[in-house]
Amino acid sequence: AGFGSVRDEAYWAAQEPVPGTIEWTPEVVNYTDALADENIDLYMVLSYGNPNWDDNVAPTSPEGIEAFADYAVAAVGRFGTDRVYDVWNEWNWGFGDGPAGRKAETYLALLKATYTKVKAAYPDAKLVGPVSAGVPADWLHEFFEGGGLDYIDGLSIHPYTWPVGPEVLEKSLQDTRAIMAEYGEPKPMYVSEIGWPTGTDVRAVDDVTQARYLAQAQAISLSNDVERFVVYNFMEKGTDDADTEHRFGIVHNRADIRGAYTPKPSYASLATSNRLLAGKASTGKTTIGPVTDYAFAADGSSSTHVLWSTEPTTVSIAATGTVTVTDLYGASTTLEPSSSGEVSVSIGSDPVYVEGAVSAVEADATHSLTVSDSDVGEEIRGTWSIDNTTGTDPITAELRIGDETWT
Repeated sequence: AGFGSVRDEAYWAAQEPVPGTIEWTPEVVNYTDALADENIDLYMVLSYGNPNWDDNVAPTSPEGIEAFADYAVAAVGRFGTDRVYDVWNEWNWGFGDGPAGRKAETYLALLKATYTKVKAAYPDAKLVGPVSAGVPADWLHEFFEGGGLDYIDGLSIHPYTWPVGPEVLEKSLQDTRAIMAEYGEPKPMYVSEIGWPTGTDVRAVDDVTQARYLAQAQAISLSNDVERFVVYNFMEKGTDDADTEHRFGIVHNRADIRGAYTPKPSYASLATSNRLLAGKASTGKTTIGPVTDYAFAADGSSSTHVLWSTEPTTVSIAATGTVTVTDLYGASTTLEPSSSGEVSVSIGSDPVYVEGAVSAVEADATHSLTVSDSDVGEEIRGTWSIDNTTGTDPITAELRIGDETWT
């Protein structure tokens, strides 16, 4: 599916059951070795408490903080400096309970000690934080005011927007970067968790909406200079449709009646996005009426446009050669430009990927084709409209679907 990185943990408590002795569990050794064998990057989370210190909650005592820093040093020594390490996870939420009080100042005490000790042993290690649940502006201000920017190599955040869609994600990322910039040179930004649960909970979305939202969120994030985009999570944690925590995954749980690891639509939508955007840099965002267009390119000869719309519409794509149009799940169609150097593409709420030597994307009021949703085997109803009220010459149009043609 084109995923190049896996974010996972090696719980401190499991690796250091006896104070002063760190032994990596077989589970951790096996999964990290398997990732290395497949040439998949490991993004490691350093977490959580240890019953040997601070009653197994977020460490605040000098002894607990020093022990956590030693565990971090051991992790970097074992897994290498050529990867990213989250220092803790969501301290500002439930994983920062106890005397730490979820406060930025108590997280900073842990971060500063950990960062200083790891960098002394491994100067090239990449440690990121604060790994916040959401993007809490007041908490982040406190974090940066306390000097947090000096103790991270990147800003790791979890900018969840659910139960609403990703339409608010862009502003959230931009506002967070602006807060960081108030305190110095901004560091690279890592979206280290984001997702939408499916299921029967009132806050959940259906499978198709999850697929759409994740593809949109990835385009938005990459267009806003996000260094790493991590989907939460890969496999569903359980089989209870009413439990949102069970249903974030993009493949089903191994105990699911639909089959172990069977893919949800979001698996296919992200595979499409990964394949079409890999190695490409953002070249900007354009809004054409209800249509949003995020453009990416690897070189100057071709570009990839990710388009979706808040209402069914048609756009005109100006191109100097063949254009490939790919839908959310990877089905592609090749189009040849007309004599005027244009192709028309129908856009809806699902992202559509347009690849080729594209010079412009504009609104197209000349014609449109809309089709209704339908189940497999049922009749599909569609409307094809031609509007030449502003033209000076007659238009001859041909619609081909399979072996049938309409003129």
